[in-house]
Amino acid sequence: MGQLPNNSIDLVVTSPPYNLKNSTGNGMSANTKSGKWAGNPLQNGYSHYSDNIPADEYADWQYKCLKEMYRLIKDDGAIFYNHKWRVQDGLIQDRKDIIRDLPVRQIIIWRRKGGINFNPGYFLPTYEVIYLIPKPKFKLAQKANAFGDV
Repeated sequence: MGQLPNNSIDLVVTSPPYNLKNSTGNGMSANTKSGKWAGNPLQNGYSHYSDNIPADEYADWQYKCLKEMYRLIKDDGAIFYNHKWRVQDGLIQDRKDIIRDLPVRQIIIWRRKGGINFNPGYFLPTYEVIYLIPKPKFKLAQKANAFGDV
């Protein structure tokens, strides 16, 4: 992204790795032997990313990526940033650690099919959030504002 010029992109839609292996809950680990993650290649991480970095480093990395994306989008552009809220140390993370000072205009709920629930203390997750992070002149396509935010 650093090689691209300012204000050169119309729209960014992204969903990053979630740093799942750095979890204090019952998340994915390299030794998961049963369930949906059993035998999944991601148990060993991605080819270029382990999905297990310290939480503060992960948040800094994601924030820096978003700041670069924001630099790249045009004055009428936007970023749609999908990131899962998760429970860490028994408390929900709403990703303010990543979003910080970025101008979130709206949160869109992505109602998805099923999910994975490793912990009997929580309901099955069936949604993720999409942060709409626009530049000041961003507008939806004609009639798109008739659609809901779920």
